[in-house]
Amino acid sequence: MGDIFAQGAGIAGRSRAVLAGFALGMSLVSSVLSFMTDDMPGIGVEMAVSSVAGYFLFWQVLATEGLLEGSRSRGAGFMAYAAISFITSVAGLLGLVLLILPGLILIARWSLAGALAVARGSSVLPALAESWRLTRGSTWPIVGFLAVVCVAFAAVLLPLGIYAAISEEAANIGVAQQIVEFLGNIASYGLSALISCGTVALFALLVDRDERVAAVFA
Repeated sequence: MGDIFAQGAGIAGRSRAVLAGFALGMSLVSSVLSFMTDDMPGIGVEMAVSSVAGYFLFWQVLATEGLLEGSRSRGAGFMAYAAISFITSVAGLLGLVLLILPGLILIARWSLAGALAVARGSSVLPALAESWRLTRGSTWPIVGFLAVVCVAFAAVLLPLGIYAAISEEAANIGVAQQIVEFLGNIASYGLSALISCGTVALFALLVDRDERVAAVFA
């Protein structure tokens, strides 16, 4: 688990401008949508924009680390990436609702699928299967990494969420609450960006290493 954090920290440092741009940009989008639309349509638009922005963030971080295969262009693998993100999110959420540990294990075993789609051009099912194979011997360190991430999310976002809920209940929706919501969005999207760095770290540790070993014995 320490290797994931160490390598992820280095990756985040090298891509800090892109990560900051993603967190700030998506926070602005979320704030604008909250003013312009009702809750449900706004959430749908924000999710769509977030999916596209998250893909390009992921692509850029992989490119910065030199992990893209050949000359993979921006946009390559987006549909597979989006489908994998949806599948892993739904399956992981169901697992977390039923029992926390099975959900974390499922997310851990499929954690490399999105990177395989973007960096190697894998389609959905082969990417999920390959991720399952590659993470077989590293499941528990990845689960530990995910557990720490979940705790970080809760520690940062729970107090902000409680404040926002109390303000809304008291009909005290003013500038202070809007600022708190904006800061909450920055924290949420910032943590999401850091998770992407953790995933790229896993990709470098497991996929890149696996390919180098295969090349040696080819």
